[in-house]
Amino acid sequence: MEPLTVDFIAQAVNGTLRTGGNDSQTLKMLIKGVSTDSRSIEKDQLFFAIKGDRFDGHDFAEEAVSRSGTLAVVGKPLDRVSTLLVKDTVDALGDLARAYRGKLGKRTIAITGTNGKTTTKEMSALVLGVKYQVRKNRGNLNNLIGLPLSVLEMDGEDELGVFEMGMSAQGEIEKMCQISEPVLGVITNVSACHLESLGDMEGVARAKRELLDYLDEDKKVVLNFDDPTLREMAKETRASVIGFGVECDAPIRARSVCEENWGICFTLESGGDFKIPIPGTFNVYNALAAIGVGMAFGVSTQEAGEALSQLVPEKRRMGRIPLDGAILVDDSYNANPASVVCALQVLSKMGAKRRIVVLGDMLELGATSRLLHEKVGLQMKELGVDILYVHGKDVKYTAQSARRSGLECVREFPEKSELITALKTLLKDGDVVLVKGSRATRMEEIVQALVLERTGG
Repeated sequence: MEPLTVDFIAQAVNGTLRTGGNDSQTLKMLIKGVSTDSRSIEKDQLFFAIKGDRFDGHDFAEEAVSRSGTLAVVGKPLDRVSTLLVKDTVDALGDLARAYRGKLGKRTIAITGTNGKTTTKEMSALVLGVKYQVRKNRGNLNNLIGLPLSVLEMDGEDELGVFEMGMSAQGEIEKMCQISEPVLGVITNVSACHLESLGDMEGVARAKRELLDYLDEDKKVVLNFDDPTLREMAKETRASVIGFGVECDAPIRARSVCEENWGICFTLESGGDFKIPIPGTFNVYNALAAIGVGMAFGVSTQEAGEALSQLVPEKRRMGRIPLDGAILVDDSYNANPASVVCALQVLSKMGAKRRIVVLGDMLELGATSRLLHEKVGLQMKELGVDILYVHGKDVKYTAQSARRSGLECVREFPEKSELITALKTLLKDGDVVLVKGSRATRMEEIVQALVLERTGG
């Protein structure tokens, strides 16, 4: 982050300075970064006290300020610490990020969709990096806290910001657009997710559409034409549309799609062969979206192909880990019905003595959770699964429907430790095991236990 005066920040967040001392001197203080974590805050950084589900940042404001030597942005008056008092600290963080981006005058790209956001973000940043200095979200800092923090990490040398936008409720993408002010948007797909808060698929579509509604006539949007919902949205947006797809006619269309050596290959209809070191034909769509982003900023398809060939997949997203004779596919980062089926399709094409699936709950599916878990189970045998182990509450419906479809070896485990013990005994040379579940189920603990058991590291 480029240094900012406290005066600039106070105006941006509409905050009231409370120092108990020389306010005029404090207003001239230079802030060189922001933090929401009192444990890792550095000198000259500004602390935002944010109240979460488990912790309240206000309880750690004094500790944070003692480390940073600056002050804290707070939502309630605090004694013994210099503060900027605001109505809401999350809103204030967004307000500061918006003012900062405007001060720098940097262009940004916004990426959303039910699946593929992070991979498309990584691919797009890689492609744009051919010609530009690019800043992107670290990991998946993609919500109303993570996005502003990512924007505030931009500096004077950055030319473009590539930011993914996640959401769990209506209005969140709209707010993130107001913060980052994108000149180009990408929507990868629209499928079942966050139904607990969004209600139904129409609610999911409305939430994603907020990105389209933000983009006006002088902006561009990259859309998946194979997704019926997005194909309809393309007819209504004011922005210039760059379409991509495999099945449907689109300006950016892949042909001759295949998988080989834990990667994907395809040919663009307009010309150019691509080979990308990440499995799953679903990742063709993410690559096509990144190619579209590159084209919008003057990166040729040849340059995009060379960049994508250097892709390093994100951790816990279809990672292939050798386990002393067996193979572990670590896709434990997150899960929803569509992404589970995509992972099963990859598994079905792998040579293996036995294909083993370890599945945790797919969360936030609301009243449709049972039905959607059952639908996944019905596809297990058809997609070549030999053994299914599950752990969680609603994933039991996946187990039940898998049995009904003819899969014989299905086990349910109330405790994750029991599943790990059984899996260690089960796993033999030649097996391939896929581990997947929603973020809150922490299925990576199973991955870590297997890696430790089979490799010692």
